[in-house]
Amino acid sequence: MATRIDLAVPYEEKDEAKKFDVEWDEENRVWWTTDEGMCEALERWLPYTPTPPDVVDSLPTFEPTVDEQVFVEQLAQDCEYEEWMLLMLPEDKWGAFWRDDLKTSAATHIAEENYDGGCRFIATSIDSVLDYMRNNLIHTGAIHKESNSLLLDGPTCYGKLTIGNRTFDIELSAFCEEMVENMSSHTPIPSQNSNLSLSIFSFIDKNTAEIFKAPLIKDLAIAEQISKSLRLPLPLEAKLNRVKCSEFIDAHKSDLTMYRAIRRELERGTWPITKLINNYVKWIVARTKLAQNIPWESIADELGVKTKATIEKYAVQADQAEIDNPELLTNPTYTSLIKIGLAGDSVDYAVSHLVDAAAWEEFAYEKQVRRALKAKNS
Repeated sequence: MATRIDLAVPYEEKDEAKKFDVEWDEENRVWWTTDEGMCEALERWLPYTPTPPDVVDSLPTFEPTVDEQVFVEQLAQDCEYEEWMLLMLPEDKWGAFWRDDLKTSAATHIAEENYDGGCRFIATSIDSVLDYMRNNLIHTGAIHKESNSLLLDGPTCYGKLTIGNRTFDIELSAFCEEMVENMSSHTPIPSQNSNLSLSIFSFIDKNTAEIFKAPLIKDLAIAEQISKSLRLPLPLEAKLNRVKCSEFIDAHKSDLTMYRAIRRELERGTWPITKLINNYVKWIVARTKLAQNIPWESIADELGVKTKATIEKYAVQADQAEIDNPELLTNPTYTSLIKIGLAGDSVDYAVSHLVDAAAWEEFAYEKQVRRALKAKNS
C-alpha cells in the first residue's frame, strides 16, 4: 500500500506542484503525494527541517573568522553599489565581491588568496568590474522592459501589429520584417485572445530567434522575487532574455521554496505578539488621553469606537497587559514596535521587515550548513 507524504507547497507555487502526481487535502489544507508518486522535482516541497545541531557540530568550520572578514574589508575600495565590495587585488586586478559573502567561505577564500573562489568577477579593468556590478544588482523595484537591441549582433527591424483595439510594437531580426508587415497590413483584425490572435503570436514567437525573446511577465515576477528574497543579483541578461531568465529561476527556485518555508514559520510565530502590540498601542492611547482629560468623544473618534465605556475598558486593558506581559516595557524590539504604532505607522509592516531579515539569516546559514555537509559527504 502506498504511503502518503505531505508536501509544504507555498501558495505561490501550487500551480507548479499540480504538474506532478499530487493531491489536495481540503480538510488539512495540505498538498500530498505518495511514495510511488514521489520524484526528484517534488523533493523541494518536502517540509523544511533545519539540520540537527549535532550534525552541524560535526562539520568542519564553514564560517569565516573575524580576521578573515577584516582582511576582505581592508582590500575594499570605494564603490557606489551597496550590494558589492570592490576589491583591489594583486597583479593590478580588481574583483567584484558580493557583500553578503562576508559571512560565507568566500571571505576565507579571499584571505587565503584564492581570489577566483571568493570573487564573483575579476578583471584588470576597473570599469569592467563596475559594469558587472551595475548589471548584477538585487532587484529593488519594478522591472522595466529594456531594448533587446542591447543583445543583438545583427540588424533589427521594428514593426507594429494590431490585434483588436491594441497595437503592439514588435522587435525582430531583419529576416522577419516582411512577415510582420504582411501580418499587420493584410491579416483581418481579430478580437483579443481569439484563436487567430493567439496563432499570430504563436507564429511570431516560433519564428523569432531565442536571443530576441523577452522573458514572460510571470517569469520576470518570479526572478524578481528570487532576487529580493534571497538577496541575489538579478543579471541584466535575465531581465532581457527569456532563456536566461528561465535559467536563473531554475538555478534558485528550490532555494526560494526553502526561504518561503522558513519565513512562513517565523511569520506564524510573530502573529500573537503583533496582535498584542497593535492592541496595546490602542489601549495606551485610550489610557493616556483619558488621563489628559481629553473629551471621550474625541478619543472615540480617533480609535473608531462608539462608547466611553469601551475607552475606559481599553485603559484597564493597558494596565493588565503590562502586568501579564512585562516584556512590552523592557524588550527593545517590542518597545520600538510600540513607538512605531504610536507614531501612526504600521506595526505589521515593521514586523514583516523583521521577519524578512530573520528568514534570510536562517536561510543563508542553513545553505552554508548544507553546502558543508555535501562537501563532507562527497
